[in-house]
Amino acid sequence: MSIRLMNQAWELSLPPTPKLVLLALCDWSNDQGICFPAVKTIATKTSITDRHCQRILSKLIASGLVSVIGNHNGGGGSRRYQINVATLAAGPPKEGGDKLSPVTPRSHAGATNASRRGDAGVTRTKSIRQMEPPREIASSDQHLDLSLMPQLTDAEKVVVVSQLIGLETPVQQQLVDELAGAIRSGALKGPWPSWFRAVVKNARNASFSPNHAIKIQAERSRRRRESEEAAENRERRNRSETPESRAKALQALKKARSALFGSAE
Repeated sequence: MSIRLMNQAWELSLPPTPKLVLLALCDWSNDQGICFPAVKTIATKTSITDRHCQRILSKLIASGLVSVIGNHNGGGGSRRYQINVATLAAGPPKEGGDKLSPVTPRSHAGATNASRRGDAGVTRTKSIRQMEPPREIASSDQHLDLSLMPQLTDAEKVVVVSQLIGLETPVQQQLVDELAGAIRSGALKGPWPSWFRAVVKNARNASFSPNHAIKIQAERSRRRRESEEAAENRERRNRSETPESRAKALQALKKARSALFGSAE
């Protein structure tokens, strides 16, 4: 895992799915940007189809962010990818005439953008476009509960899940609950992505302590109890409505009436 490359990738203004695929590559790569995961492995990790993953990889390669440096055609083994470290730091170049927003790094106050004139060996290509909306998240094989964050879109939830790569599932759920609780309580004073990145960083450094997550976890437990009770009540009603149950109830009623009014009945 290259934390340095992942931090640079986070600063790029990319659509959610290309950013998630790029982050996955950074997660596999060393600091020189070399990695060789299979397409199916990338697709599984990012919760997209193999075909969609191939299209996104083609876009990343066309943008200059990623290059194929070995086993170009795949086949007998995985392709060898090189994340272009210099391009990642500067952002892919803009080609004139593209009406979509260019893929560029986010600017920070007080920072001076480096001039791109005279860049050698950089191919001018089109910006990455999001070809399909993000699929429904199957985060961590659907072990994560994201239902208590209705304020976030599916695309934003993709970003949340991508930041949790490499953490144990219980820790991932605690971090998701911490974000849900912070959003619900109005504790966030700025954009949630930067706040959440800091919380995840603390978790990776073993310095995270849940705060807002506690109320979310209590609500999840309450919902689970209510759901279990409702299921038990439905099961009870279903059992009472079977022909055998009705016959037993009628027989019991007749015995009770006989006891009250005598055997004449």
